[in-house]
Amino acid sequence: MLLLLGFFPVILSAQIEINGIVEDSRHAIEFATVTLHNGSNEYVIGAITSENGAFKFSVNQGKYKLTINYIGYKQYQSEISVTKNSNLGIIQIETNNIELDELVLQTKKHILVRKNDRLVFNIENTTTADAGSAIEVLSVTPGLILNNDQLSMLGKTSINVMVDGRITPFTGNQLNSYLNSIPSNTIKSIEVITAPPSKYNAEGNGGLINIILKQNKNNSWNSSIRLSGTERYQSSWDGGATFNYKKDKLSISANVGKDDFNKKNIYHNKTFYPNQNWVGDGSGLYQNKGLNSSLSIDYQALKFWTTGVDYSNSFSDVEEKSNNLDKIFTINNELEFSIKSVGRSNSQPKRHSFNFHNIFALDSLGKKISIDMDFYKAVSNKDGDNGGITFDRDNNIIENPFFSNQTTIDYDFNNLATKIDVELPLKTLNLEFGASSSLSETINEFDFFNTVSGDVIFDLNQSNKFKYNEKIFAVYASGDSNLTKKWSLKAGLRIENTWITSYSKSIGQENKNDYLKFFPTIYSTYKFNDIYSLTASFNKRLSRPRFESLDPFKIVINPFKIVEGNPFLRPSYTDNYEFIFNSKKNELKGYFQDVKGKYEQIAEIDAVTTIVNYTYLNYLNMKNYGLTDTYIYDKIKWLTSYNTFDIGYSIIQSSIPKTINKQEGYNAFLQTRNDITLNSKHTFLMGFSYYYVFPSKVNVSQAEGYGSLNLSLKLRLLDKNLSLSFFMNDVLDSNRHLITTYYGGVKSAYKNYYDSRSIRVSAIYSFGNKKIKLNSRPAGNQDIQNRL
Repeated sequence: MLLLLGFFPVILSAQIEINGIVEDSRHAIEFATVTLHNGSNEYVIGAITSENGAFKFSVNQGKYKLTINYIGYKQYQSEISVTKNSNLGIIQIETNNIELDELVLQTKKHILVRKNDRLVFNIENTTTADAGSAIEVLSVTPGLILNNDQLSMLGKTSINVMVDGRITPFTGNQLNSYLNSIPSNTIKSIEVITAPPSKYNAEGNGGLINIILKQNKNNSWNSSIRLSGTERYQSSWDGGATFNYKKDKLSISANVGKDDFNKKNIYHNKTFYPNQNWVGDGSGLYQNKGLNSSLSIDYQALKFWTTGVDYSNSFSDVEEKSNNLDKIFTINNELEFSIKSVGRSNSQPKRHSFNFHNIFALDSLGKKISIDMDFYKAVSNKDGDNGGITFDRDNNIIENPFFSNQTTIDYDFNNLATKIDVELPLKTLNLEFGASSSLSETINEFDFFNTVSGDVIFDLNQSNKFKYNEKIFAVYASGDSNLTKKWSLKAGLRIENTWITSYSKSIGQENKNDYLKFFPTIYSTYKFNDIYSLTASFNKRLSRPRFESLDPFKIVINPFKIVEGNPFLRPSYTDNYEFIFNSKKNELKGYFQDVKGKYEQIAEIDAVTTIVNYTYLNYLNMKNYGLTDTYIYDKIKWLTSYNTFDIGYSIIQSSIPKTINKQEGYNAFLQTRNDITLNSKHTFLMGFSYYYVFPSKVNVSQAEGYGSLNLSLKLRLLDKNLSLSFFMNDVLDSNRHLITTYYGGVKSAYKNYYDSRSIRVSAIYSFGNKKIKLNSRPAGNQDIQNRL
């Protein structure tokens, strides 16, 4: 008993716990090394900080020297006296302006790091860090594809881009311009989230891309200007400037951009009716002159309270022209007659996005509450005219005009979204929960005027007014924990309740719908060691119809081609399963997707009248099985090669009897991107990339294979402040493919070209002290904006 009593003070003292959080002037520091040494400067214990910068360990009573080390930061040292459980709070460390190249090379992180719900692509100390801009970094990120200026994710129908966890308010060309404004050497890593956790909206079978920027000092500013020119069928250009400022408690970010985008698409199609064959050739010219800007302001009003606003807008002047020639042949290939059609439309879409946010810190260990309110408004006034002439086999005019009309579309959309998120990092469990609401209203008015007689006559039967209201309320909760040193688990549940009311004036019908759905997520990761890990995940998502697909307007392109929406469309649902084996430069992923009630546009063909009606229907169920392998090769000093291969098998079923009821088959994708450093200072780089999409089954169609070869040269001058880039896209002019589909026994074949072959020259100049981060707040209604 005396012996046990003698040990009791030792046992008691061993239970003293020390914890704290390591940050710089703005963000938590992950992977920092924290050590304790005794009075004789002997090592006692150490720890590595977690994702939120936290560390903890247990020691005996006594006096110690606390030391914190992290590459690029000054060493932190402090004397502490340990007598009871102690929370050291937030410990700030400062950046070190002296770059030690040899030390960096010895301690660089693994290029690929797998976490429970995401893949982290660390670009620091790789040639990608000198790529030029964020768009270049994303083009080599595993699982991402950059094709025709459009960014996509393997196996996903849509993506959102975030910067430091905050969703950007930009889409399309504006997103590309914004990403080109972020220098690649300011990027720390890219997070690829193929199965988003329950914190994020359940909308879309899509993924998330999170650009993590390097940590920088306070009291600083930087700015950059950019200008690019692209030569396709017609010339395009875009330019802009960014400004970022941080002093004490105030942060300001501003961005302005202007572009003149021109593109000509070529269309070729054949339709084989029982008694006729139709051959169509045409072109479409798209011209968009746009101006966009954004402003973000954050202010730390109190030690525990940070508030801010984000505002962005875009103003466009869009002109579209079409010119088509349809030739109608007998089944003996004799020309009967032809139809020449021309169309034109002008629109001035305007968009405004506003965010007001507040973050309340509950303690120094990362517990916090975030409250956001978002307002989004989009308006557009579009007018157009269509007309056509028929010719006989000798090219004599039969009827002029064969058809002629004018149309106007007034579009007005509003959305108000609010959300609250609570983060509670506890001792053994990181807990998150929250709630959100989204209120949308759209009023679209379509007026049709018949102009065949030369007079403008309003056609009430083909005009319409459509109102749509949508309310979405959601709650979620998730938690993650390290069950053992090697095994971690994250699980969550999101519940969304949706109410929909729509009204179509032309048919005098009101449609109401409401549904309550549950969206679970679960991730489990087992780390064999510091290099190898295995992750399994499941999540459920839904894809709500795009707003334009809900408009019931009948747009008559010509008497044989009609386009209309479907206000009765329902969401589709997807179950996603992933199994991932990861190492520092390789990731092998097996996946399975079960999609039910998928909606797509379909061409309904009447074999007797030869009228084609393009509309949207929920008619597809799909099962997709796949295997993706990504490998990064960098064993040669001057070469870094990023390689991805994906092979899958799809089973597709259609509920429309006139289409192919069921088809199944293999699909595959191959991509390689290679960066070559041409000098020792990493200021002159060459790149070449190639991708090939193998023949596959797509919905109820069959697609031939196609590919693209791209080349680039990059030069960095003036201490890497000036970046000059030259790109050649689709060098072999091979980004064309044939799609064949069947409806009611009628075969249709489409071979279109989307003006992908181009030459692009760009220049980006950065100045300032470069110690400030770009800021962007996540829009709570970003999923709504993506559906517009």
